[in-house]
Amino acid sequence: LYVSASGSGNGSSWQQASPDLQATLTRAEAMRQYYGQSPDIWVAQGTYQGDGNASHYAFTLVEGSNLYGGFAGNETSLNQRDIDAHPTILDGRNLQPILNQPVAFATSNRTVISGFSFRGGRQLATGVNAAAICLRGNSTVSNCRFIGNVSTTAPGGIYAQNSIIERCEFIGNNGGTGICAIFGTTRISNCLFADN
Repeated sequence: LYVSASGSGNGSSWQQASPDLQATLTRAEAMRQYYGQSPDIWVAQGTYQGDGNASHYAFTLVEGSNLYGGFAGNETSLNQRDIDAHPTILDGRNLQPILNQPVAFATSNRTVISGFSFRGGRQLATGVNAAAICLRGNSTVSNCRFIGNVSTTAPGGIYAQNSIIERCEFIGNNGGTGICAIFGTTRISNCLFADN
């Protein structure tokens, strides 16, 4: 499935890209339940925001639907994307946390989040485990940036259980930690932490 900030379609192609990331995630979940398979989601450069409600996350991850940012919006293969040239931003607007994995995923369905900048995430409500991302198991975050996310009682960056975090940058996040790795084994490698 395809998402573009300038799109107006149903997400079936770049030409028909959806402008709504959460609606596309909801569609991916429906496809997973109906077909037993989850489509990957390619997200073009731009800024994507939720509804601003502090009581829940802006976006909900779908088991098996790998989430990739960093596209111009015309690529035909994953290795054509350029995450530096085409920044893809998930923005909490300093109002709400950003991305939630609601349950632990099956080991066979390890889900990848790659090529995004997470900024302006804010954790205020109880029951919200991180300002930027909550990972509950068998997910991988790679080549992402976490900038200026704020938490009162949870990590400003990532809350992680049994996950992999690699080649990421954590800069200027305020909260308990940049990452809180708990309950199981989380592997963190080749990451930069500054001014958290």
